Amino acid sequence: MWRLEHDPRLSSTFGNLTILEGRLDVERLRRRLAHAALVVPRLRQRVVQAPGGFGPPRWVEDVEFDLDRHVRHISLPSRSSMQALYDLASMLTADPLDRHRPLWQFVVIDGLPRGRSALLEKLHHTIADGEAALALAMHFMDLAADRA
Repeated sequence: MWRLEHDPRLSSTFGNLTILEGRLDVERLRRRLAHAALVVPRLRQRVVQAPGGFGPPRWVEDVEFDLDRHVRHISLPSRSSMQALYDLASMLTADPLDRHRPLWQFVVIDGLPRGRSALLEKLHHTIADGEAALALAMHFMDLAADRA
């Protein structure tokens, strides 16, 4: 999956857009992601090419890991439509991840109609496939609507 992206027409990044009924508590999300990064080592690791390109790439700890590089908080302009959200999510997902950092990003998007917000989860396929991404989500999501 890592080498696949040398072809600019191919991408191993996937996104998941979750639309929420209200505003997301960004600081709480950050705390949960900080905890997830402790229990899921891959979230703190980056890929390093083998010297000269001989041999497989390997995972190494990112000694400069900074959660702020992976969690963004933005807002749509006032009176934006849901289509504006979908267009933004599509553009953000297509934007390549920094290959010198851990290969994931979360973007909280405010400004949706009726006071809603959204969470865009962007992962490289070297970190998780669909099933692993769902397991990872259990570290940062509450599925019950009335949970504190």
